Amino acid sequence: MKLKTFAILLITFCLLLAVVLFISHSKKTAEDPAGIGAKLFAGLAAGDIAVITITSPEATARLKQTPNGWIVENRFDYPADFSKVAGLVQKLSNAKIGRTFPASPEIQARLSLFSPEQPERPADQKGTRVVLSDKDAKTLADLIIGKERENGGDTFYVMPLPESRICLIDQNFRFLEKKPADWLNKKPLDLNPKKIRKVVLFDPKKNRAIYTLQRPAEGKDPVLLDLPPGKKMAKFKADQLFEALTSLTVEDVADPGPKDSAARFSDAPRFDYTLYDGTIYHAFLGTALKDASENHYFRATASYRPPSGKVDPDQKESQAKLAEETEKLNLKISPWTYVISKWVYDSFFTDPNNLIEKEGKK
Repeated sequence: MKLKTFAILLITFCLLLAVVLFISHSKKTAEDPAGIGAKLFAGLAAGDIAVITITSPEATARLKQTPNGWIVENRFDYPADFSKVAGLVQKLSNAKIGRTFPASPEIQARLSLFSPEQPERPADQKGTRVVLSDKDAKTLADLIIGKERENGGDTFYVMPLPESRICLIDQNFRFLEKKPADWLNKKPLDLNPKKIRKVVLFDPKKNRAIYTLQRPAEGKDPVLLDLPPGKKMAKFKADQLFEALTSLTVEDVADPGPKDSAARFSDAPRFDYTLYDGTIYHAFLGTALKDASENHYFRATASYRPPSGKVDPDQKESQAKLAEETEKLNLKISPWTYVISKWVYDSFFTDPNNLIEKEGKK
C-alpha cells in the first residue's frame, strides 16, 4: 500500500472516530447529565422531612409530622399510617436514575408528566406531584410521577422540579395512595380476641342487655347465655362477633363537628367487650351515611372496671396502671367518628337470632 493512500485512510479513520466519540459524548450529556445509577435526591435526609403533600388530578393529601406522630392534616388531623409514610420516603430516598432525557410538551403529555395543577391539560396527561418539605416549609424534594415504563420492570418516569428533564427511576409507584382517606391509620385498635371474656349487647332505650356471649373459662369458646331451649348457638357467628372489634378496619373518619353528629348515634346499639384484665371497649353503631355508599358511622370508647374481690398491694398497683393505660386509650379513640363498611357493620349482630343456628343446620 502506498504511503499516501495509507495516510488518507488513517486520516479518514481518525475523523470517523472523532465523530463517533462526539456523538456519543453529546448523547450522554443530553440524556444522562446526572449519571446512570446516581440517586435522584442525593443528600435527602428522612429525618428532615416534616410535611408531605401529594397532589393528583383527583385529590390532595397533606401529611404532617407532629410530636405525637404523623397525621393527615386535611383529614381532621387524624393519625396517619406510618408504614405508608415511611415506605414513600424510603422509595424517594433510594430512587436511582436509569436514564434521563430532556422534557418536551409532547413527551410530558405521553408520559403523564404535566403538573396536576394545570387545569388546561386533560387528566390523562397529568401526573402526581409529591413535595417533601421541612418544618420551616423549605422544599427538600419536588417531583411529578408519571407513567410506568412499558415492560420496564417496576420503573417509573418522573420529572424533578423545577428542572426540565425526565428521569427513569428504579422505584415502583403503581400503588401510590392519592386520597387523604388512603393515608389514615385504618386499624385504630390493637386487641387480641383471646383476651375478651364476654360481649354484651345493650338496648339504649331500655338500658338492659339484649344478649350476652361469654367464655365459661379463659381459653374456652364463647357461649350464648339464656339460649332458648332446643336451640343451638352458631359458633362461627359467635367467633365473628368476637373478631368484629379485634379485626376492625375503618374506611374513613367523619367531620367531628357537624350539626347532625348527635343524630348519627341516636338510640345507637352499644356493644361492651370486656377483657379478662377489666378493660372494657364500648362500640357504638351509627346510622348509614347519606352518600349511598352503605357505609355506617362508628364510635368506640374505653373504660376500666377492676375485677371484684380482695386484692393485695401489688394487684392494686397493677390495676392503677391498667386504669391509667385505659384512660390514655380512651383519649386516643373516643374523639373520632369512624366510617366502616357495611360488611364490618353487619358483623356486629344486633339481633340475637343471628347467633342461633337455623333449623335444619347441624
